[in-house]
Parts: sequence; structure tokens; C-alpha cells
Amino acid sequence: MAKFKLDEIDHQILDMLIDNTRIPFTDIAKKLLISAGTVHVRVKKMEEAGIIKGSSLTLDYEKLGYSFIAYVGIYLQNTSQTKFVIQRINEIPYATVAHITTGKFNIFCKVRANDTKHAKDIIFMIDDIDGVSRTETMISLEESINDKKRLMHKIYINGASGKMGQAVLKIIKDSDEFVKDNLLNSDVVIDFSNPISTLQILNECVDNKKPLIIGTTGISEDHLDTIKKASKKIPILLAANMSIGINNLKESITIFLNQLEEKMHCIIEETHHVQKIDKRFSNISFTFICFQNRCGSNMLAEILGKSNIRFLF
Repeated sequence: MAKFKLDEIDHQILDMLIDNTRIPFTDIAKKLLISAGTVHVRVKKMEEAGIIKGSSLTLDYEKLGYSFIAYVGIYLQNTSQTKFVIQRINEIPYATVAHITTGKFNIFCKVRANDTKHAKDIIFMIDDIDGVSRTETMISLEESINDKKRLMHKIYINGASGKMGQAVLKIIKDSDEFVKDNLLNSDVVIDFSNPISTLQILNECVDNKKPLIIGTTGISEDHLDTIKKASKKIPILLAANMSIGINNLKESITIFLNQLEEKMHCIIEETHHVQKIDKRFSNISFTFICFQNRCGSNMLAEILGKSNIRFLF
């Protein structure tokens, strides 16, 4: 069977199901802005691919009285007895996990108990299984890491110290995404830096086959050509402005210009605050569009109004 490739929507669906296996598909659909039918189809495909093998409840063992955790390494008299011993361990309800291993032990298992006396009784039960030569026990003082999403998303941010990098970092941390400080071990790279740094990280992404999201502004035409060539080798999303409003505005202006029947004189002025590092034009305070034709202004206002964008003429 061909390897099933997860996209970002699949990852987000899995994130929500890992947090709460009982979450309705309608709730997932609302959060991801897709239909419940789409969620159902995607989950079904992941089940058929064996990625989702069912659903389970997460229990708080401490509240159930099983706060004592121990790990037991098991030596066997003969490796041919492995299957039999595993079957006997499976009959002990307090042995919650068991692995067949190489190295020092033949079998390594995790047990949960009420206290030290209870743990001792469980270990004696394991010792009494036919084929077990001896055991070694390690007591868990604290479970410091138990992250079920650890292998889900690994993100590297280029320009993490900047304003946008910090904003992205906060969103990722709030949503339990896994931020990496090493590009080589990441699944995707997000770039909010400057044009020179963008080209450097672009080359690294191409060399290491990493998808790249570019939010850096001030990119020249030559740099843009380099990015287009790289996009044939790796997935690249380039957006100088991630604002939904601005992108709706750009789309609306495109529609407007395509509807014009007469030539019009149009002035578009790009403006930024004086502290902007990658500004390409003068230090002025706002952006405006001016048409030397009232009809054109009225037509653009109508199109923008349908896009729920407020604009002053």
C-alpha cells in the first residue's frame, strides 16, 4: 500500500481528535472552516490507511489511585519463551505497557500500582511467570514528558526575534505546536525576516527539502525570480501580507480594473511607518488609492462593499 501523505488539514483534525476523541465532526468543521462531510471523509481515509486505529479515553490514573509507576526489565531463561511470557504479563491488569527489546532485557514493561507494597506484589507476580529468570525494577519519580503530539508538527521560525516572528511564536505555543530550533529536524519553515536572510533560508530549505512559508516584505524582482525557481523543487507559500482584509482588497481591485470600460488615471501609493526595516518607499503614514474619475471611485466602492471592506474616497 502506498504511503498516506497527511496535509495540514489532516494534521489539524488529528490534533483535535487527540485532545478529545469525542469531539463532534461539526465542531471540527467549524474551527477549520470546512464542511462536516469533508471531516468525515478525511477521517475515514486516515482510518483506512491505518493512521487512526480507533479512539480511546485518557484516564487520570492518580485519581483512580494508581499514582505509583515502576518500570520492570525482565530477563528470560530462553528467548523462545518470549511469546508465552508476554501472554502471561497481559493477564496482569497492572502491567499497562510491555515491549520486546534488544540489549540488556528481553522484555521491558510499565506497571502502575497504589503504593510500594502493591508494586512489590505485582513484581512478584511477574517473577513467578514460567520462563522468567529474574527482573530489575526502576521507580518513576515523575512523568515529566508525555506528549502525544510530539511527532505531529515540527516548525522552525526564521526571524523569531522580530515582531512577526514573536507573534507567530506565541500563536504556535498557544496551540501546542512543536517549535524546533533546528531547521534539519523541522517539518516546515516559516520566514519573517529580511530579503537577504530569506534567500539564505530558501537555499537551506531547497537543500534539505523543507516546505517554506515566506512572509518577508521588500523582496526584489531578482529575488522573486529565485523564489519562483525554488518553488519547482519545494512547496513555497509567498505572501507579503498575511492579512485577510488586504488580500480581499487586492482581489477586489483586480475585479474592479477588469470591469473598467474607459481609461482612467490611477495613483496607488504604498506607505509605512518610519521604523519599518524593509520599506521600499518613503516614510509616510497611510496608504490610499486615488482615481481621477468619480464613476471609477463609485464602482470600486461598490465592489469593496460586497467584500465587507471599508474604504474612504
